[in-house]
Amino acid sequence: MQKVTKKSNARGERGSTVFLMAVSMVFMVAMAALAIDVVVLYVVRSEAQRAADAAALAGAHVFVSSGLTSGLVTDTTTLCNGDGSGSAQLAAINVAQQNNVGGQPGVILAGDIHCDFSHTVTMQGQAVPVNPLMTVKVTRQNIPTFFSRVWGNQLISAVSASATAEAFNMTGSGTTAQVQSSCLKPFLLPNLDPNHAGDKFVDTSNGGVIMHPGDQPTGIIGEEISFQPGDPTNPHAPNQFFPILFSSTPTLCPSCSSGDSFQNNIQCCNTDNFQCGTQYSVNTAPPTSQTQQDTFQGTQCMIHGPNQSGGADTINVTDPPFQFLAGSKNPTGVAAGTQIATSDSVVTVPLFDPPAAGPLPSNVQVIGFLQVFVESVIGNGTVTARVLNVVGCTAGNSAPKVVTGGGISPVPVRLVQPGSGGN
Repeated sequence: MQKVTKKSNARGERGSTVFLMAVSMVFMVAMAALAIDVVVLYVVRSEAQRAADAAALAGAHVFVSSGLTSGLVTDTTTLCNGDGSGSAQLAAINVAQQNNVGGQPGVILAGDIHCDFSHTVTMQGQAVPVNPLMTVKVTRQNIPTFFSRVWGNQLISAVSASATAEAFNMTGSGTTAQVQSSCLKPFLLPNLDPNHAGDKFVDTSNGGVIMHPGDQPTGIIGEEISFQPGDPTNPHAPNQFFPILFSSTPTLCPSCSSGDSFQNNIQCCNTDNFQCGTQYSVNTAPPTSQTQQDTFQGTQCMIHGPNQSGGADTINVTDPPFQFLAGSKNPTGVAAGTQIATSDSVVTVPLFDPPAAGPLPSNVQVIGFLQVFVESVIGNGTVTARVLNVVGCTAGNSAPKVVTGGGISPVPVRLVQPGSGGN
């Protein structure tokens, strides 16, 4: 009887392992399906975040190129409006579409772009936005699932991500931060506005505010200025520059680059950082014919000239915001006359307060920056340019925080809330 009972129990347990394995496989497949679909969602969410970051930065970049932070655009609806057709909004939408999210171009709805122009500083009676913000939300709708559809879940309704970017101009804002910029050109200019007799670009005694914010004819933005190699014994003439000295060798040179260090610092990008309130060395030697030649050749190379033949990019200053138009030698290969977001003709130069009398000192303090669009240069080294932005430094050079924004502009564009939201 005992042997029969044992045999009967063994027969009753046959197939239990197969059953347990089958049940386990169901759970394992379910977990694998869930894991794969969750990973896909994370990937799509990351792609949406990258698209939102890029779109917000592109929109904030238009705030800079428009001269908004220097008082140019008094009607901000040209940049941002209710239907999403403002120039800054269109730039954000265009960049989002260039970034795939889940295999499709990123989508920004008109109601998902928000601009904040509430942070202003009063300069000469005019309210000037000093750190405008753009917030965008990129959405990817109807994301297909892979394994979860076995349980009837074929689509996930939407995944989104948002980002906020800022164009930061600390001019007159009272902030303790100092701006830092790189890739400057070695054209150190005196803080003297040649088109407003006796006035300066920025008022260093008043928090570095812009003396003439806004656009021409009363404002500085869009104004045409010219400068050439200056006499260091007379450093307070407004239409001259002095070669600032760099500590490192320039990089990122165009194919036309050649010549000595000064010429290369014009046509190439020198990554030395220049910070508001800091002193830097200047070449105090009198200008020579070689200085003029280097200025001419270096500037021609930089702007992809000669400008007389249409090779250089041009700027349309008729109606703000300004438009940059490609020349026939634009290195991106776009057709001449095509509107472009940026240009090698857009450069930044440092400002200094010249001494009331006497020669130029060997070290000068940077008290601000001009961002200009270089239009042309002639054989004696005279450079003609249009003013795009003005930045004045706060007093002193002991600021606890330095703002760079990761770019070459004196008005840094930066993400202030990367990855700030989504679902």
